Amino acid sequence: MGWTSGWTILAGGGTSFNEAVVPGITGLKIDRSLLRSAWLDNDAFGTLGTITGFARRLGKTCVIEGVETLDERRFGESCGASHVQGFFSGRV
Repeated sequence: MGWTSGWTILAGGGTSFNEAVVPGITGLKIDRSLLRSAWLDNDAFGTLGTITGFARRLGKTCVIEGVETLDERRFGESCGASHVQGFFSGRV
């Protein structure tokens, strides 16, 4: 995909939103733990949608990591991710 730089959002909140607007940041990467949480919790699903919307408004790509099944891929796309990354995408 040619990432020159990126940003990872950890489900535990290890990254600041301020880092998303630093010059040179071209995309946001969502950690797989948030994807896993979103399967179980509507609040986490809403958070995923908020983050992907934030990326779109900033004009950045948004990647969800850890996609291992077609259902997870569809789920990530329904949240608004521009890309998915993981075992599944390597098999397609």
